[in-house]
Amino acid sequence: MSTDGKSLRFRKFSPIDREYPIFELVEGENVLLDIGATDEGLMEVAIHAAAANKLFRYDQLMELLTKGQKLLEDEMKEDHKGDNEPLPSHDIK
Repeated sequence: MSTDGKSLRFRKFSPIDREYPIFELVEGENVLLDIGATDEGLMEVAIHAAAANKLFRYDQLMELLTKGQKLLEDEMKEDHKGDNEPLPSHDIK
């Protein structure tokens, strides 16, 4: 099954036991993947079972990951306003 990308959206989820929020990529009400960061600021991507048998074009997947990364980085910058320390790098690996 492929996805057309039209029904995909990011939803913010803020677990109380984490420093930074998680951004879930949702199709309908099914979470396909989420993008978050460790408390140390390292970016993580978790693939969920709802993504099984989904087919993304490479450029579409990279665009989605980049959008999720931007959402996360913007949130992390908000959390660091006023800090004198530089933000950690968040390369997708």
